[in-house]
Order: sequence, then C-alpha cells, then structure tokens
Amino acid sequence: MYSKQALKYLRKMPRARAEDIMSAVRKIDEDRSVFQGNLIKMTNSLFHRLRIGDYRVILDIDDGKLVVLVLKIGTRGDVYK
Repeated sequence: MYSKQALKYLRKMPRARAEDIMSAVRKIDEDRSVFQGNLIKMTNSLFHRLRIGDYRVILDIDDGKLVVLVLKIGTRGDVYK
C-alpha cells in the first residue's frame, strides 16, 4: 500500500527509478531478509527506512498483519522533513 503522497511522488519521478522502488517494496512484502543491509529501523521512530540509490523510502511495516505501507519517498535531503 502506498500513501497518497508516495504515489504522487512516484508519478513525478523518472519511470525507471519508480519501477525500481515499487519492485523493492514488493520484494520486502514477500521476504524482508532480502534487504537486510538497506532496510533499517529508524531511531526514535516506529518506521523503517529503505535506501534505493539517492532515494529513501519511509515504510511502516506491521509484521503481525504482513502489511507494508509506503509513507514517503524522496531524496535524502527532503524525505526526513
């Protein structure tokens, strides 16, 4: 699942990079161990961060329900604001 803000950002970014991000999110949904190094729990937060090139994807992962919610996508300087 993607937030409205994340979908809007995906539509505006280069298609190849958007496909990379969506593919990575699908893989995380299937098997979280695939991204052990790039999927990190954020400090003082309930969310996780995934790094894909210059982009960061902020995720809310609910293991009890196997739900991955993409909250925000952006470059390193913008995504944490």
